[in-house]
Amino acid sequence: MIKTQVMRTHSPSKVKSTYVTASSILLASAFILWPNVPSAISPSACISTESDQYSSLQITFPLDKYAMVMSSVPGFPIEITEENTTFPLTVTASSGKLLVMEGLTGNQVRSSGTSLEVKQPSTIYWSPLASPPVSEATITVTSQALYSNSAAGSASVHIVQDHDGFYKIN
Repeated sequence: MIKTQVMRTHSPSKVKSTYVTASSILLASAFILWPNVPSAISPSACISTESDQYSSLQITFPLDKYAMVMSSVPGFPIEITEENTTFPLTVTASSGKLLVMEGLTGNQVRSSGTSLEVKQPSTIYWSPLASPPVSEATITVTSQALYSNSAAGSASVHIVQDHDGFYKIN
């Protein structure tokens, strides 16, 4: 943990120091610069599609909005579930990057570019960090039947950046 000394006062009998961590400064800045941050933690946005008898795909966004100053997550979280777990899922993004948490404790982030195959249930992350900067993207999740290699279900969402710098489902 990085500590920054903020204030030191001297008196004849004691020395008093107050420390503030770098993360608390970032959090305070986020609430000052983006007063809508508390509203970003709201009920999940859920997009669902019913395809045929083999697939029921559901995409859930645990956050209503996402901004890069929200350091608790590496990107816009996307939870993907499907009733029939024998299907592989392919996730593609038109821009930005798809990220996966790995490691024993899930604290290592791996970039997968704009395409990713996942076994569900999974939480993946979409990040707008790219060159050139991203202001919108379309995320498509496709479920394919193993026996026929054809699409059994598909769902797409459009993410846009609003004038306050937040990314949200359009």
